[in-house]
Amino acid sequence: MTLLSQIGGFSSIFVASVLWVNGIFFLGKISKKTVVFINLFVSFIILATSTFSIFSSYASTTSVTFGAITLLFSCTYFWLAFNLMQDIEDMIGLGWFSLLVGITMLAMFFIQLQANLTFWYVWNQFDWLIWCILFFLFFLLSVPKLKLLKVIGYYSIFAAIVTAFLPGFLNLMANIK
Repeated sequence: MTLLSQIGGFSSIFVASVLWVNGIFFLGKISKKTVVFINLFVSFIILATSTFSIFSSYASTTSVTFGAITLLFSCTYFWLAFNLMQDIEDMIGLGWFSLLVGITMLAMFFIQLQANLTFWYVWNQFDWLIWCILFFLFFLLSVPKLKLLKVIGYYSIFAAIVTAFLPGFLNLMANIK
């Protein structure tokens, strides 16, 4: 297992934590002040790991591509934290950004269709689709203002487990001898 793959597992665990906590927030179980920290913390982790993936001596064309796309997640969590800290109720800007991120995730889904059909590639392929749907749901919540808080809450928790925690945890555990 490569160092960059391990970094991906490391990042995934933290992405799972922010999706989990944001899901609970969207369900109305915790206040917005309690989610700011995890959004900022994970944003910085993703920023650091993406920067390493893009600019380190270990960088490859694949790691640069995934590092750049992963920065979209970092920006999303920074933006959400900023909106919450500033008490910005109208998240239309973040909603439109989420639409672009969702379209990017959909493109990644189709690109992954051309990859090797190993178990992890297929899993990762569906991760992109799950994230595409999550970002599209947030767009629908923020721009046309559909009442989707509970749907997004439960879906975010589902995405946390399926797309981030399980692959990240299993990736990290594969490295323990």
